[in-house]
Amino acid sequence: MAPRADPGPNPFMHSANLDLLRAIAVLLVLVNHLGTTAGLGGEDNPTSLTVFFEFGQLGVGIFFVHTCLVLMQSLERHRDGFSAFMVRRVFRIYPLSIMAVLIYTALGSAPLLVSNLLLVQNITGDPSIPYPLWSLPYEVQMYLLLPALFTATLAIRARGVFLLWGGAVALALLADRMHPSTYRLIQYVPCFLPGVLAFALRGRATLSPAVLFLGVLLPVMVALPLLALAGAPRTPLLWAACLAVGVAIPMCRPFTQPLLARVAQVLAKYSYGVYLLHPLFIVVVFRALPGFPLPLQLLLFSVLLAAAAWSTYHLIEAPGIAAGGRLAQRLRAGFTRGSALRGAVNAGPRPPSP
Repeated sequence: MAPRADPGPNPFMHSANLDLLRAIAVLLVLVNHLGTTAGLGGEDNPTSLTVFFEFGQLGVGIFFVHTCLVLMQSLERHRDGFSAFMVRRVFRIYPLSIMAVLIYTALGSAPLLVSNLLLVQNITGDPSIPYPLWSLPYEVQMYLLLPALFTATLAIRARGVFLLWGGAVALALLADRMHPSTYRLIQYVPCFLPGVLAFALRGRATLSPAVLFLGVLLPVMVALPLLALAGAPRTPLLWAACLAVGVAIPMCRPFTQPLLARVAQVLAKYSYGVYLLHPLFIVVVFRALPGFPLPLQLLLFSVLLAAAAWSTYHLIEAPGIAAGGRLAQRLRAGFTRGSALRGAVNAGPRPPSP
């Protein structure tokens, strides 16, 4: 899961719909892990385990779509080149992920792994500590492709992106014979590309937001576990779900209910901390205090997690965003000066031809 993108002026990029999608995604991941690791009806029930797992996978898939969409918008807004883009992303994603790895290591969950600090454990085959960290390497590696995808999308437009998605699906279906680390990366490309497709389809928001949330997302949330229980292949189901969400996002107007919009905005803002830190409080509350009544456990879990997410955002995430923005601005200024200097040199007087 990528952190929420830096605030900006583009209303589509930061519409209430996108905040609500991100809030739903993190809640789906929470439901998954509360159900499977906190023992809320899932540990001894295969059906519940499947439902919880599919919710978690869908949550991560929505994060992948959301990430690609808002970062394509960021590339359109800044137009400052690959280096500045990567600097902003590194300062956004790494400070909190490194802190989370160090916290879990200090608590004795696992030995400190450099691959977790660098977010390359999908390549090295090391376990992800904490376990939600597994999705971040795929996002970091997709960052390397996004500037090129942005440039290509301006040329090939929505139809070309859809064909690209189809090619990625075909490649992923054939990739199970590749090295496991290569296959794991390729199998998530069809989850990222719908975000690029949503960017290519921008400017078509004529439908009610109910189409996105009640007409697409809710049926997907119901159908995914049912089809998985019936034996349908899980990964292609996730690809189709991500495509449906990606196509629906730019077609729908933002919802206007102020209270829901505010709640979604707050959840989206602190979602990265919630995503990375919730396993710690599952252990603290549900494993260390097993005798507490369930409602009290849930209340304590929510309060502790909210406090941790709020604190880490203001102490770690926000300073990282600011530092990355400053450095990116310097890189952009240097790039602009260099381009101007090269232009002046090229436009200068030339010696007469012999």
